Amino acid sequence: MIEQQKTPLVSVCIPIFNGSEYIREAIDSVLAQTLADWELVVLDNASTDDTVDIVRSYSDTRIRLIVNPSNLGIEANWNKALAEARGRFIKLLPSDDYLLPDCLERQVGIFNQAGNESVVLVCGGRNIIDQAGKYLISRTFPRRAGLINGHTVIKQIVRLGTNPLGEPAAIMFERGMVQKAGQFDGTQVYVIDIDFWTRILLLGDLFVIHAPVCAFRLSAGSCSVDVASLQSRHFSAYLTKLFQNPLCHVSRLDFYLGIFMCNLLALGRRLFYQLTVKTSAGENDHGKDIISQASFPE
Repeated sequence: MIEQQKTPLVSVCIPIFNGSEYIREAIDSVLAQTLADWELVVLDNASTDDTVDIVRSYSDTRIRLIVNPSNLGIEANWNKALAEARGRFIKLLPSDDYLLPDCLERQVGIFNQAGNESVVLVCGGRNIIDQAGKYLISRTFPRRAGLINGHTVIKQIVRLGTNPLGEPAAIMFERGMVQKAGQFDGTQVYVIDIDFWTRILLLGDLFVIHAPVCAFRLSAGSCSVDVASLQSRHFSAYLTKLFQNPLCHVSRLDFYLGIFMCNLLALGRRLFYQLTVKTSAGENDHGKDIISQASFPE
């Protein structure tokens, strides 16, 4: 038995609702970390499956389970994760994703490295996997690795019309940033993460690790026409918010280029969806892989 430290170095937080299918893989990936100074906070959002029983089956005292008596919604549960985290660094881990063994050690090491005092956010590459865990492709920040000015990153986000930083499991930030940047804003739920990352980047710089640090699992439903359209609308609203914020220094040209790219990406998702639905019609599990490959998260 490993004794729980009062102040862990890293808080890995898993907000979860009915995630029994993959939660063991997520927890096991934290247990397998080469850096052992962490706490794992699982915030169950009133699941109706056996998620809670699975989490309670683990005896490691670094694992802390919080069960909400009723479903709080995504925004409130994610913000509860921020409030419950006790470590110097925070990582949100979606329950169907997992960390690679050196993820925490590698990202904490960046913060502690001399010359990186301005770093407020570290992002790593990620392996994209399908529902069965089959590797599909690796993705990473599309520019150079290393230290990048926060305002430069924000301008790149706008111009690309998408989220190049990656999903929550690829990100680490200092807990102290929460008080300065605010909490998660779920008004536009499909940009709840990148909106928060952007507010942190207004306070400092990004460090990019191109090597994968986690795995992001695609779901069959994530590539539907309705989801693609909603993602596009939410990202357009997010771009408008950045354009209207004088601290972001987003030019009119940057904004319109971002809107164009955002709509272009949405069109690409819809075309891929229509193609893959026809291709996968009548297929079994293999067809799910084809659908998933068309829905790489943006």
